[in-house]
Amino acid sequence: MQSALYKRAVIIAVIVGTILNLINQYDALFGSKEFNVIKALLTYCVPFIVSIVSSQITLKSVAKNMVATECPEDTAGLVCRDTLSGAREKVQSMRNNAGNVNQASKKRLAFAEAVVDQAHEVTTGSCELAKLAEVSQEQIHSVHDNFNLMNKRQTEFMTEFSQASDWAANLKQSIDNLSHQFSQIENMASSITSLSDKTNLLALNASIEAARAGEFGRGFAVVAEEVKGLANKSGEDAQQINALMGELSSTSTRLADDARLFAESMSKMQENTSQEEAEQVAVAIDQIRSAASDVHGRAQWQIAEMEKVAGKVQQLAEDAKAAVEGSANNMELSEGLIQDLQHVVKAS
Repeated sequence: MQSALYKRAVIIAVIVGTILNLINQYDALFGSKEFNVIKALLTYCVPFIVSIVSSQITLKSVAKNMVATECPEDTAGLVCRDTLSGAREKVQSMRNNAGNVNQASKKRLAFAEAVVDQAHEVTTGSCELAKLAEVSQEQIHSVHDNFNLMNKRQTEFMTEFSQASDWAANLKQSIDNLSHQFSQIENMASSITSLSDKTNLLALNASIEAARAGEFGRGFAVVAEEVKGLANKSGEDAQQINALMGELSSTSTRLADDARLFAESMSKMQENTSQEEAEQVAVAIDQIRSAASDVHGRAQWQIAEMEKVAGKVQQLAEDAKAAVEGSANNMELSEGLIQDLQHVVKAS
């Protein structure tokens, strides 16, 4: 029995301590701050000691009840069994709440993984957009360098403009697709926020049930509080994602307008280009080249922003996974406690 208690305490300390260290020393693990070894060890020791103490108290309480049940069947024995039965019902209620928290956390994890996949798709689209902008710059530079040979290469000149016009149409289509993907990510972020609120409520209910269970629910209450903290952090991350999506949507709108103006300019030049308007065309080419450079810069910024979003969503997925593991551990603890109580009731 003692070895089982120590084994369970070690498991709880590893899971809860790891979660707390990830939260308390995040900047040290993933940033530039120095990692505090003593603080990390204390973080592992606290849940271990809490688990051992609560288990010892529970065993002493159960032992007293078992001694009482060795007496003849009387009113005190009946009261003892009623008390144990009531405790078993409370622990069963705790286990059910843990199951609900676990299911909600799994749903949140699935949504987070879907958002990660969507963010990767958007990043891929942004890379294609940047490549299109680079191709456009190369084409316009080629037209500018060969402008003095316009009389001899009029046909080739018009072909270059036609290709640039097609590129502008493709660019606008890519931006429209990107805007649609932003909308999907915003919807997913809203769903994650809703799930975080529900998970937070379930964690609160679990804490209440743990408080009602007294000593039997102390270890569960610690992990339930951590699940609540993870739910709050997930909600904050989802709000940051929404803000980033708003900025990216505005950028996509500006890019779409630039692409539309670019296509209109190319169409007008295809219709009006002549040898007498050579100087005007040269000026227009310089303007288009500047616009293409601006599009390329915005595309690069968009890629960087999407990488930030992907990082936020990845952290959200890791938090959700930790919540699932914590809830599963709670369910195992509750199941073991229920079995112990059943043995005590049978022995009485």
